Amino acid sequence: MKRDMSKMFRILALSLVIMLILIFVIWYVHPIHIKKEMNVCNLDSETAEIEIDIYFYRHLFKENAVRGTIKWDGIKYIDKYSKWGKDPDSDDNSFLDSLFLTISKLLHKHNENLPEMTFLNAELPLIESTLNSIMIIDSFGGYKLERVDIMYLNGVVDGNGNVPGIEYFGPANNQEEAQKIYQEFYENN
Repeated sequence: MKRDMSKMFRILALSLVIMLILIFVIWYVHPIHIKKEMNVCNLDSETAEIEIDIYFYRHLFKENAVRGTIKWDGIKYIDKYSKWGKDPDSDDNSFLDSLFLTISKLLHKHNENLPEMTFLNAELPLIESTLNSIMIIDSFGGYKLERVDIMYLNGVVDGNGNVPGIEYFGPANNQEEAQKIYQEFYENN
């Protein structure tokens, strides 16, 4: 009888551990939806209105991903994956690479800030859309996107053949607000 109780206790404990692992995995891989509207401003007082509608996907065996759209003054930009049909920055990792990435994610402190993300102009052909794109460089506030640092490439090529980016900060309605956010990102780190 005592032996049967011990065996039942081990089965119950193992079942509980398996159930907790399953709950964690389901919670971890469930996408986080971020929908936000804000005004952004650069340090030259140029403003823009943006609408962010993205999903943040956390993966165990590959890099995290962001899918969705950003509207910049009414122009729609989509994530690189949707534009190309696959993520152009990701390599097909071997099983060992994926295993090491997973172990690294689980051992290191979880960072709630979103990864750097690039969104391409949805209306333009592929090559032109890379010259006319938006990149969220950094963010504060985790998944709430309380403050953002955004690089806007407007497609204008300079004399050196480069497309210079214009950096915007938000939420900001004027240069003073943008300057405060700029200081948070660059001068306090």
